[in-house]
Amino acid sequence: MIPDRYFLIALLAAGLGGGGAMLMSRSAAVETVDGARAFPMEVIELPDIAVLDGEGRALSLRKEAVGDALLVVNFNFTTCETICPVGNVVMKAIDDRARTEVPMPVRLLSITIDPARDTPRKMREAAREAGASAQWLWLTGAPADIDLLLGRFDARAADIQFHDPMFLIGDARSGRFRRIVGLPKPERVLEELRGFAS
Repeated sequence: MIPDRYFLIALLAAGLGGGGAMLMSRSAAVETVDGARAFPMEVIELPDIAVLDGEGRALSLRKEAVGDALLVVNFNFTTCETICPVGNVVMKAIDDRARTEVPMPVRLLSITIDPARDTPRKMREAAREAGASAQWLWLTGAPADIDLLLGRFDARAADIQFHDPMFLIGDARSGRFRRIVGLPKPERVLEELRGFAS
């Protein structure tokens, strides 16, 4: 269970971005839950690029980092002191519960929005601090590759200090994803995952 104070802090921090720091060109959200905006289902094709995990290993994003698992993706950077730590709390709760509450394998990806500074070592340290399991990968890579990936996810931030918290939940095999902007309760994300698994 995530303490409500984390969500209060997160909502205040998210307000710094004015709700538009992520460069998203989509219409109004279809629903608001827990202060987070859920958008209609969309199709996103993952680019076939190499990413680096916390050990510095080059992984094919589609084949090795994702594979056949359902996917939860968020975007952060290791020196963030506002919204990212709260997003990590949400991801940790999903990481802890997905293995027993979702009837398919689930892979969690935390992708840096600051690849020039977020080295594999920094990502590894952040993953350890967040208590990430082996199913929760913290990814960086060449700035051009990460920029391509952020563009495909429509997750580029005009100013990384004020980026909106965003989660993508979906199935990379079909390319179908639900986008949630804000900080959803873990129960909401797990419910979305179970829907993809059914």
